[in-house]
Amino acid sequence: MQLLPFLCLFAVGVVGLPSQATLLVGPGGLPQIRDAVALAAPGDVVLVQPGTYAHFACTRPITIRATVPGAVQVAYDPAFLPSGCSLVCLLSEGPTYLAPQGPGTLHVVGLRFLGNTVSLTPSARARHRVLVSGGSVHLDRCELAATEASVLSVSQSSVHLQDCRITVEGASGTANALRLVTGSVVSAVRTEIRANVAISGSSTSGAAVELSDSSLHGSEIVLVGGTAAVGVSGPALRLFGSARVHLADSDLTAGANQCPVLPVGSAVWLDRCVVSPNGGTCGNHPSPVALLAVARSQPLRLGQSVALDWQAAPFDPVFVYAAFGLDPAVSGPPLGQPLRLAGGSLQFAALLVGDAQGSSQLTVQIPGLAGLVGLPVFWQGVGLGANDLQLSPPVGGLIE
Repeated sequence: MQLLPFLCLFAVGVVGLPSQATLLVGPGGLPQIRDAVALAAPGDVVLVQPGTYAHFACTRPITIRATVPGAVQVAYDPAFLPSGCSLVCLLSEGPTYLAPQGPGTLHVVGLRFLGNTVSLTPSARARHRVLVSGGSVHLDRCELAATEASVLSVSQSSVHLQDCRITVEGASGTANALRLVTGSVVSAVRTEIRANVAISGSSTSGAAVELSDSSLHGSEIVLVGGTAAVGVSGPALRLFGSARVHLADSDLTAGANQCPVLPVGSAVWLDRCVVSPNGGTCGNHPSPVALLAVARSQPLRLGQSVALDWQAAPFDPVFVYAAFGLDPAVSGPPLGQPLRLAGGSLQFAALLVGDAQGSSQLTVQIPGLAGLVGLPVFWQGVGLGANDLQLSPPVGGLIE
């Protein structure tokens, strides 16, 4: 174990932290999240008090944070139907859109996105779900659900998930819990992703994650494919095109009578994972090198310490880097997995060496300085592979 007070590091962070406005949503503040988002400038903070709020669209790299994580709910609200909405417009209603433009990351902390549906006409139903269609997005301690629809769809974006839960609800239709397309990169730490189960009236069921020309990089995540009552169940992972997956210390479970990864032989690297079913006609997907896993003991809080736990091969060194934020993913040689740390503030933090089980820990003391609240700090581990550098997913978050 290594303890880092990081006083100098955080002092640099405070100096570099841009001025930010804080907008309050709820009693004594603005009535809706969408009202605060419309007023917020890049870098501002939207604090949301407990309650249920309407779906919204955000195109700015800001912070949207629940004052009480888990007590803020977002649902589709027909009261905000666009004026003069035509049939085509009605058919596109439902999602919360996240698409930050320009430099910076949109941070969403502690929100629950409900999977409600609303009948707008006899032939049009709005299904609430989350669409990410650009930029860099970080979801921390968020719950996302959708009814008989893909819960989180990501296109041309970089998304990081920490301690999140993504679940398809409903008992009919085919839906993937997480869908990645068009060069998207998703990293995840301690996140659970489940497709719908006990499907009726459909011959197929959804995958936990479906990727098309995109990549997934995770540690300590749970993927569960949907189970069809009649027909073909869903896998934990379904890949198309040039999709790639690197998972460590994770659980992958297919729906009944299905392989966990489709197609068999896809570009999937699994290390220290529990896979069900495994072997046989489904094949195996062992990683040719040791992959780095990481987890945090708790969110970053003023005056408290946070333990960052890495897992690698026994006695392997782990080079830890830190940065004040995330950037869109950088991938390709010599990196085995995507780099997500903000390049403008990237700095070396520590050298760890795993024990006989490959475990190592970095304990960081967060100074009790009020000026640090809202500062994003992330760490990423780097290991030495046979032909390239092996990276853990990023871990960290906003100081609270």
